[in-house]
Amino acid sequence: MKARDKYEKQLEMDLGTAQHSLRKKVLFDLVKETCGVACYRCSKDMSEDDFTLDHKIAWRNSPKAKKLFWARDNIAWSHSVCNTQASRSANGLLEFCKNGHKLSGKNVRVTEGGRACRVCEKDRWNASNKSRDRRISRLHAKGLSTRKIAAKVGISHVAVWKILNKD
Repeated sequence: MKARDKYEKQLEMDLGTAQHSLRKKVLFDLVKETCGVACYRCSKDMSEDDFTLDHKIAWRNSPKAKKLFWARDNIAWSHSVCNTQASRSANGLLEFCKNGHKLSGKNVRVTEGGRACRVCEKDRWNASNKSRDRRISRLHAKGLSTRKIAAKVGISHVAVWKILNKD
């Protein structure tokens, strides 16, 4: 039996994976002691599993790529998600809507007037439908069927059923 096979049997994982995991744990402890655990991008606390080395100014596709990559004053620590999102944004900074939601991925709808936050739109839609939902509840309390309620309110009986069976 090779030594590597023996180590992998003892560790119950690939030796390279174990070494990488150990390096990351030690590095996180050092980062925690010296810099703290606040993400450079969003200022929320990071954990051992979701922190990454981050370049404050993107080096890729830059005319100063080599200088930016190696510059220690261009290094910070951030969540892997924040780092990835920042690398995909135009200016390298995360963007937020006026209510503090991240404007990235499925959370954004591009419109003619710019970018719209889907979370805020959903909240506004839900708020505008509260009176309709209360009316549905009142009609249901009177003993009307979902089909009769649907006819009175002007939506499908399936939608009425979903509203009545919300958590």
